[in-house]
Amino acid sequence: MAAQTPVPGCPRHKGMGFVYVCESCEDELICMDCVTDRHKGHKMGKLTDYVADQKREIQQYVDKLSKTDIPKIKEDIREQETSGGGYQKVISDIKRQGKQLKDNIDNAIELLVKMCTELEKLNRSVSEKNKTALTQHLREDLEPKLNRCQQVLTSGATVDVTTLTREIRNTSIDPPSPHRLQTVEFKTGTISTELLERMLGKVLVDGEDQSYKPIPTPVVLSEFTTSFPYSVCHTCLTDDEAWLSYWDAESVYRVDLKGNVKETIECKVKVRSISVSPTTGRVWFCVYR
Repeated sequence: MAAQTPVPGCPRHKGMGFVYVCESCEDELICMDCVTDRHKGHKMGKLTDYVADQKREIQQYVDKLSKTDIPKIKEDIREQETSGGGYQKVISDIKRQGKQLKDNIDNAIELLVKMCTELEKLNRSVSEKNKTALTQHLREDLEPKLNRCQQVLTSGATVDVTTLTREIRNTSIDPPSPHRLQTVEFKTGTISTELLERMLGKVLVDGEDQSYKPIPTPVVLSEFTTSFPYSVCHTCLTDDEAWLSYWDAESVYRVDLKGNVKETIECKVKVRSISVSPTTGRVWFCVYR
């Protein structure tokens, strides 16, 4: 073996320095006396080569820490400080979607109000024309006739009376026909909370829908007995009426909260199930053929 500069420190042989490593004993540091003593016959390696290898391994670890691990941790820390888990973006998206819904509702309201305003102007114009025509008829036809009749009654001669009477009998003074005014009313639509929630969107946490709401405790609104059996029931969109039918019958009944039958439909086929649209309130029947 080539001579090496010893590294002081062998605990077994006083004054002897480390020169080799014993690869058979998990790279234990040994001196020259150890080679001929308890490590005799073991696989040896130069201490200088071993230390050089260890330094290279340490340098690789240093490079990994400085270039990969530490920068990544610092980036993760910055993300934790700034992102807050991304909830601010979610909140911003929810507010933006809500504003869009509000804007659409405001636009729809503005359109209806504008239409009513235009119709009001049209009706006001028609009313003014009717008023003018009726006023003209009053002043030019009716009031002069009234004045003449009063004069004849108070001071008219016999000839005037007979002449005026003949004129009244043979002359018809028809008032002008007023132009028809448009009638207007507002029929409110049904506000569906479920539809608004679907339009607004959902919150997903780790990909799962978190829009679930606990079902409240049922409350009995009314109890009643019907004069007919039923096995299928579906409430109407207004929640104050329901559709009832029996699986072996061909009739479908719409009843109120007191059980009073408001409508009866003869389907001529057996109704299996009933469904009511949550947006339009239309009723759908699934039937047996």
